[in-house]
Amino acid sequence: MKSLRPNFALACVLLAIGLSTFSQRLGAQVLAGPVLNPANGHYYYLLETNYPTVAETQAVELGGHLVTINDAAENAWVLATFGNYGGVPRTLQIGLTDEGHEGQWAWMSGEPVTYLNWSPGEPNNGAGIFAHENYSFMYAPTAPWPQGSWNDIEGSLPQDPYWSVAEVPAQLSIRVSQVELCWPTATNLVYQLQYTTNFTSNVWTPLGGQINGTGAKFCTTDAIAEGQPGRFYRIVTGP
Repeated sequence: MKSLRPNFALACVLLAIGLSTFSQRLGAQVLAGPVLNPANGHYYYLLETNYPTVAETQAVELGGHLVTINDAAENAWVLATFGNYGGVPRTLQIGLTDEGHEGQWAWMSGEPVTYLNWSPGEPNNGAGIFAHENYSFMYAPTAPWPQGSWNDIEGSLPQDPYWSVAEVPAQLSIRVSQVELCWPTATNLVYQLQYTTNFTSNVWTPLGGQINGTGAKFCTTDAIAEGQPGRFYRIVTGP
């Protein structure tokens, strides 16, 4: 079998079905996702480090807000999914704030506050050291405080930019039963179409056999069965 390699300059096809297209809006700001939480049907993204106000703007562009955590199970899921993503312990900004209503903590999404997981002694508004701590984060798994517990932060200090988790409700449903994929081929190349259901895993599955280029456009179809996750496609090539 001929050795194939990704050829992004010639023919890399990345097709997202459904909510995965949102991640393209922010480019490098999305570190991971979309990741489906089967407990509520929502999609979550890990965003690169930034201040909480900027991160919320990015989350809104994705179609949601910084994460709203409604119970202990969701808190544990967020920590397990993103708290040590890529083997890096990550402090995670969440969508709880008392900006504009000091001491009255509310979710940026507007959802009611049904669950809190403050670390002991928090929120303490900086213990008088900072003027106001109006935003919140979840401690990384390696922190000396209870795993997944929360702290309040000022949100604009040099040390404040952390990773953030965005939550996007599945408000839009797109049903695609068959996808047609076409690309121009060259006579001296062999092509292999592949797909993945999640960029974060970097596991690509061959779709059909290898295709010898003829110099003409090649087209194929992929049937998407009911209930299957969305797919990203790419073409790898070899001589």
